[in-house]
Amino acid sequence: MDSLRNWLKSEIDSVLNKPDDPPPFIIWCDPDREWRDILLTLTAGGAFELWAEEEHELQLRERFFNSSRKPRVIWIPKSLDDLSYFKASFLDAEEYRLY
Repeated sequence: MDSLRNWLKSEIDSVLNKPDDPPPFIIWCDPDREWRDILLTLTAGGAFELWAEEEHELQLRERFFNSSRKPRVIWIPKSLDDLSYFKASFLDAEEYRLY
């Protein structure tokens, strides 16, 4: 499991550590909720900012637009096809992961 965590952290860092303006973010679509705990483990040392609360998409969209842009992973327990209110933000993501 450590090799998976190391690889995953390296992959995430390669996206979030780009010196882009505005800062990059990753949208992580996880309808089966298989990746949340692993992502939470990776952020334990403050490696990156993770939004992993199960909140309504309208709340997530409002939070996103009212927060300053920082490198972060936004975990969403939905498939890409099921996204609605947050889909516009999806187009601005540096990267997205579908699982």
